[in-house]
Amino acid sequence: MHDRLRAKPPATDAEVWTAATVRNVTERAGTTVVTVADADGEVEVTLDGALYDLFAGRVEGDVVGADCWYK
Repeated sequence: MHDRLRAKPPATDAEVWTAATVRNVTERAGTTVVTVADADGEVEVTLDGALYDLFAGRVEGDVVGADCWYK
């Protein structure tokens, strides 16, 4: 399960993060599911509301289509 999402490139431990692009954002069972696409396909990152709000606040422009990093 993936539950970490960054809007900015990681400054440390970059090797444990995967670069991707946000494809979709949905609500499911009280959580926010962010679908991201990397070189290997799509992955769902599950966040609680507060973490999603933090991520979205750091994105420049629209969330869908934004570059991100997940683990």
